[in-house]
Amino acid sequence: MNNADIWTESSLAVDLLILTGGELNIGGNKKVSFLRGGSIAWLGGDFRNDGILEIANSFTVPQGKMLQNGNGLLDVLAGGEFVVEGTFKGFWNSNILRVNKGGEVRIAPSGTLEVNQGTLQVLDDGTLTVDGTLEVLPNTKAISISKDANFIFGHGSRFNLRKSIDVPKATWLEGATMAYYGYNWYQGQNDLPTGLDQEFYNFTWCLAKQGTDIHLSCGIMAKGNLYVENTNGKKLLIGDCGDINIGKNLIVEAGAIVMLPNKTIVSGDLLNKGVLTVGEELILEGGMESGVGSRFYNTAGWCKITFQNDSKLNRASVFSLPTGMAATSSMWEILIKEGRTITLGSHLELGGTASSSKKGSLTVDGKSAFYTAGYAVRNAADASATSFVLKDEATLGIGHAGGIEATGAAGAIQTSVRTFSQKATYVYTGATAQVTGQGLPAVVNQLTIDAASTVALSKNITAKVGLTLKKGTLQLNDKTLTLLNTLSKTNGSISGTAASGLVISNDGGKMITLPTLTLATLDIKVKDRVDLSGDLTIHTTLKMDKGILYTNAAKVTLLPTATLYEDEGEFDEGFVMGVVETSHKTPSSNVPYAFSGIGLTLTYKGLPGGTTALRRFTGNVADKEKDIVINREMKITTTQKTGLNATMEFKYMKHELKEMLKEKESEMSLYRSTDDGNTYTKREGSMVNTNTQTVTLQGIDQFSTWTAGARNEPNGVLPVEMVSFSARRNTSGEAVLTWATASETGSDYCDVERSYNGLTWDKVGRRTGAGNASTGRTYTFTDTNNASANASYYRLKQVDVDGTHAYSKVIYLEQHTQPATINLIYLNPQTGTLDIKYTSLDLTKPLHVLLYDLQGHILLDSAVTLKQQNGTLQIPLADAVDGLLVAKVLNGSVMRSSKIVR
Repeated sequence: MNNADIWTESSLAVDLLILTGGELNIGGNKKVSFLRGGSIAWLGGDFRNDGILEIANSFTVPQGKMLQNGNGLLDVLAGGEFVVEGTFKGFWNSNILRVNKGGEVRIAPSGTLEVNQGTLQVLDDGTLTVDGTLEVLPNTKAISISKDANFIFGHGSRFNLRKSIDVPKATWLEGATMAYYGYNWYQGQNDLPTGLDQEFYNFTWCLAKQGTDIHLSCGIMAKGNLYVENTNGKKLLIGDCGDINIGKNLIVEAGAIVMLPNKTIVSGDLLNKGVLTVGEELILEGGMESGVGSRFYNTAGWCKITFQNDSKLNRASVFSLPTGMAATSSMWEILIKEGRTITLGSHLELGGTASSSKKGSLTVDGKSAFYTAGYAVRNAADASATSFVLKDEATLGIGHAGGIEATGAAGAIQTSVRTFSQKATYVYTGATAQVTGQGLPAVVNQLTIDAASTVALSKNITAKVGLTLKKGTLQLNDKTLTLLNTLSKTNGSISGTAASGLVISNDGGKMITLPTLTLATLDIKVKDRVDLSGDLTIHTTLKMDKGILYTNAAKVTLLPTATLYEDEGEFDEGFVMGVVETSHKTPSSNVPYAFSGIGLTLTYKGLPGGTTALRRFTGNVADKEKDIVINREMKITTTQKTGLNATMEFKYMKHELKEMLKEKESEMSLYRSTDDGNTYTKREGSMVNTNTQTVTLQGIDQFSTWTAGARNEPNGVLPVEMVSFSARRNTSGEAVLTWATASETGSDYCDVERSYNGLTWDKVGRRTGAGNASTGRTYTFTDTNNASANASYYRLKQVDVDGTHAYSKVIYLEQHTQPATINLIYLNPQTGTLDIKYTSLDLTKPLHVLLYDLQGHILLDSAVTLKQQNGTLQIPLADAVDGLLVAKVLNGSVMRSSKIVR
C-alpha cells in the first residue's frame, strides 16, 4: 500500500502487508487476521482499527508511528507478538486490547501503550511485558489481568495510573516505576485502588487533587525509590501495621505531607522538601537532605533517628515542632553513625521537657562528623531536657560566634547534659569573628581553624594531634596553646600578643614550622626540630628543653624582658640555630649583665650609657684561619664606640666546636672581625672555663663581631686571599655566585657547597684555581638545580695543591620571589568595582588607592590593609563616579596609574 487510504468493508486474512503511506482503517465489525508465519512491514502511513485485528504473527508499531484502536478489538492470539516501539492508543469505550493464551504484548523502552475509555485484558498464560510506559487514563473501564497471566514491568519502565482502578499483580523488575496520579477530580480514602499493597520497585504518588487525608494501611513496599510528588496539602499516611522498608531513596517534594507512623528504614537517601512526620524510629542508611521551607516532625512524641551516611540539613526548619504541639510531644534521639558527616542548615530542635520520661538527645559516634555551621543544637522550649554526646575520634564543626559556651545556655551546643571527648577533633568554621568558648575541653585531639575571620582562644588548650590552620586566624590572646604533635598551615594563620603562650612538645619526630609570631613564652621540647618561616618575638621566655629551633631566613628577637634558656644535656639538647637578636639599655658600671641569656655577659668599667645590641648567629661560621673558629659568632653594637673598658664572657655549646677544636677546647681564644665575619683576628689574653663553657677577655675598648677559636694557629699559608663572596638570583630564579680573590698561592680548586639547613652540605660545583697569582681573580658559578628553591646557604671550600683546605664565610640566599608589582587596574563591568591585580606587595604597608577626574578633583582616597601578597582587590565605586577617570595605586615605593572610563 502506498499513499492510498484503505477502508476494509469485509474480513481479510493477510499473509504479507507492506504499508508505506496513506491510512489503513479496519472498519467496524470487520476482521483482519495477520496469519502465523506471515510478515508485516510498516514503513509509512497510518493504521486505525475500528473492527477486529487478529495478530498471530509478529506485528510491530515502529518508533514514531501510532496505531489507533478506536472501537476495535486488537486480539493477540497464541504465538502472536505485538510490539509497541511507537504508540498504541485506545480511545473509545468499546476498544479492547486482549492478550490470549500464548500471546504476548511487549512495550519497548521507546514505546507507549495508552489505555483510555476501554479495557486491557491479559488472559491466562498471556504475557504483557512493559519496558516502556503503560499509561492508564481516567476514563479507562478496566485492567483485567488473569491470575495465571504474566504481567512484567521491565527495567526503567513506567506504569502511570490515572484512575482508581485495581492495580493488577505484576512483576516489577529493577528500575520499574508504578506512578499513581488518580482522577482529575478530588479524591479521598474511598477512591483508592486496590493492589497498592504489592511489592513495587519505584513508586510515585502524585495526587494533584487529593481531597482528604489518605491512609495506606499497610504501607507501600518499594524496593527502589518512594517518591511523593504531590498531596495537595493533605496528609499521606503510609502504613501502621509493620515496619516500612524503602529499598533506595525516599523523596518528599515541596507541598507534599507524608506520615510514616512506624519504624522506617530508608536504605538510600532521604530528600525532604515538604513535610515529613516519622514514628518511633527512622534508620537512614543513606544520606539526608532537607530543602528550603521543609519540616520534620514525629508522631509518637519521641523518635530515634540513626544517620548511617553523610547528610546535609540545609536552609530549613528541620526537626521542629508542629503548630500547636506541646514541647513534650515531640522529642528526638539522634545517632550519627561511625564514618558519617551531618551538616546543619538551621537550628536543631531536640524537644522535650525536664519532666519527660525520655529526653531529646544527639550522639555523634566515633569517626563521624557533625557540623553546626552558624546554628545551634537546642531545645528552645526547655534546654534542661536535652543531651549531647561527642564520642572519641568524632569531629565537631562549630560555626556559632560563641563557640562552645561554658554552659548549655548559649553557643553551638545548648543542651543541659554535654559530653565532649578529649579524643575528638574540633573544627571552627565561623563566617564572622568567633571564640572557641569556655566549654571547649582543655585537652582535644585536634584543633582546626577553617573560618572566614578570626577565632579567639578562650582558655588554655592542649591539642594532642596538633593544630591545623586551613583558613582564618587563631588568636592566642592571653592564653597558652600546647601542641603535642604537629602544626600544619595552608591559608590560615596564628597570632599572639605579649601575653600569649605556646608549648610545642613532640616526641614523634614531626616537623613544625612557625609563621611570624609574637609570644610571651615559647617552650620547645621536640625530638627533631622546629622551623621559623617568619620572625619570632619573645616578651618573657624562650625555653629550649629539647630539639633545635631553626630560624632559617627569619630571626628570634628577645625583648629586654625576655630570657633564653638553652639546654645542652648529656642526652637531650635544646638550642636555637640561626639568628637571635636583643637590644638593652647599657647596664650600670661594674655590674655583669647577661643580655636575655643570649650567651654573652658584659661588664663595663666605665659608664658608657646608651644601648647595647647583640646579634648572635649559630651555624656554620667559616673563617680564613683554616676553619679554626667555633660555629657561633656574636655581633655587638653599642651607642658609645670607644672608651668602654669592658669584660666579655663569651659562652659556647659543645656541639659548636669543630672537629679540630674538640681536643683543644681549653686552649681557645676570642677572635674579633672588623669586616662582618669575613676575616678574624685572634685577641690575646683570653681565659677558658670548660666547665661553664665560657671564654673571657678583659679590657675590650671596641666591639664588632666576635667568635672563639684555637689559640695556636696551624702552620702554612692559605691558598687564597678572599676579597668578596656574594649570591643573587637571575631572572630564571637560579642562584648565581660571585667571588673575588686578591691573590692566590698554590691554589688548586674551589668547591661550591650548598645547604638548606646550615648543617648538612652538598657539593654542587667546582672552579679551578689560578695556582699562583699576585693579582686578583673573579669567579662565577650558576647553581641551575636551585631555581626558585627554598632559602639556601652557600660556602666555598678552597683547596691548596698540597690538599690543605679552608672554608669561606657562609652566605644566605632567600627563596626566589617575583618582584613587587601592581599588574593591572581596570573597571570590572560585572561588579562595577575598581579591580586591582597585584603581585608580591608589602603586607606591612597599606595599598593606597586614589581616583581623580580630569580636573584633578579627588573622587576616592582609600587605604586598604592587604592580607595576601598576591591577589585581586575590588574597590566599590559610588554611583555618582563616572566619566573618564585616572586611578593611582601605591604600595610603598611600588606605584601604577591607569585611565578608566565609567
